[in-house]
Amino acid sequence: MSRSVPNYECALLYINRQFGKVSVEDITRPAVRDFIEGLVVEGKLARRTIQNIAAAMSSCLGYGVEMEVLQNNVAIRLKKLAKPEGPGKGVRALPLEETRALLAATKEHTPPSFHAFLMCVATTGMRGGELRALRWSDVDLNDGSIVVSKSAAVRVRYPDGPTKGGKVRNVFMSDDADLRARAGGGAQKGGGSVGSDCLGLKVGEGKTTQTTAI
Repeated sequence: MSRSVPNYECALLYINRQFGKVSVEDITRPAVRDFIEGLVVEGKLARRTIQNIAAAMSSCLGYGVEMEVLQNNVAIRLKKLAKPEGPGKGVRALPLEETRALLAATKEHTPPSFHAFLMCVATTGMRGGELRALRWSDVDLNDGSIVVSKSAAVRVRYPDGPTKGGKVRNVFMSDDADLRARAGGGAQKGGGSVGSDCLGLKVGEGKTTQTTAI
């Protein structure tokens, strides 16, 4: 299942809460603008999520215009209201010194496979969803290669989907032989989730419970 499906479901929930009892002909651009700006000011949702909500509403109303039910799409071009206020706002990448300190701390105080997992985060450029979808069958500890072929769904009950670009690619772990040996402990568990093994996660029925933290 495409990751777009749960994204649209989430967007439609917010739209229906706000406009579910309003006739589509009575929805005005100021009302939509206030709705989007209100979500931004409230601050409970990520800006990208709010942009998805604006895009979904524009798509629905645009279809109404196409089917000649509506004269105008009052939600068009409102995604810009949810743009971050500056480059990378809300996201802080760790400087090299802090990254090294984090890796050193995890090497000393956490299970070996967790340190190896964080090394992959720091050195391979894999996205979060790709890391969560990783299985031991995707990892070759002999040459340190990882096959990246899927991305974890945003909700546990959905199956993994394709990567963001839709392409399979190979990435490589650190050349540190000791690191690969440390990661190898989890590989003995078979074809399970690398992310679950390394992060100490227990995947249950319909939920994921974190049992280990840094």
